[in-house]
Amino acid sequence: MPLFPGSLLIQMLARLTPEDKVLALRHKLVPVAFLPGLTVYGAVTQASFHEAERRGLRVVARIDIATYRQAVRRVLGRSMLRHAVNQLALIQPENSARRRLLPEQFLWLVILGLAVLAAAIAGSKGQVLLGLSVAAGIFFAMAVAIRLLALTPAVSRRQPHPAPLSHDDLPVYSVLVPLFRETAVLNQLIGGLMSLNYPALCIKRTKRPEVGREVEGISLPRCCPQLASPTSRRCQFF
Repeated sequence: MPLFPGSLLIQMLARLTPEDKVLALRHKLVPVAFLPGLTVYGAVTQASFHEAERRGLRVVARIDIATYRQAVRRVLGRSMLRHAVNQLALIQPENSARRRLLPEQFLWLVILGLAVLAAAIAGSKGQVLLGLSVAAGIFFAMAVAIRLLALTPAVSRRQPHPAPLSHDDLPVYSVLVPLFRETAVLNQLIGGLMSLNYPALCIKRTKRPEVGREVEGISLPRCCPQLASPTSRRCQFF
């Protein structure tokens, strides 16, 4: 497959639509030619070829990964940086630190400044200093309270337990336990199977004579008469 030239790659990246830009950056599939009713692509990595095959896109050229990175930095570098820096402020301004003060915070600062100015005009210097000291102490106490609150364990909400399923709603399982010259562990094996916490436990004996004789001497709480009984919920076979 021919190698797509880097000079043409820069031109193609500059003409990308928003949909093609997502495809080029996320999957490294770049449109290299536009034909009537058909767009052909260049792929950068092996994963790009697989993605093109999955989407039914036609790949006619391969793109060197170093050339691709240089072209992306040159054409899309500034827009990608601008998107990374400003996108949170655009879509979720309440979670962005770009705006240092909210309008409510700015309003309270103005009110506080006016109050300090009024106190300075109406009162003495000592009273103003006392008021500023009290305000600074309150601010410091609030900062300490926030830090202490961050150290406390989070309050976890107890999730309601789902209602237990009825026996008829439980899935049906068939557990096959193969044994080959291991009849000596049958008692231990059956004890482990019987301890399973699952309704309507069913034990099915095998027709193999060497295992069947060993099972005959073991007391089983219940036994299914058929290999796949429609009323059984879980079966073990020996």
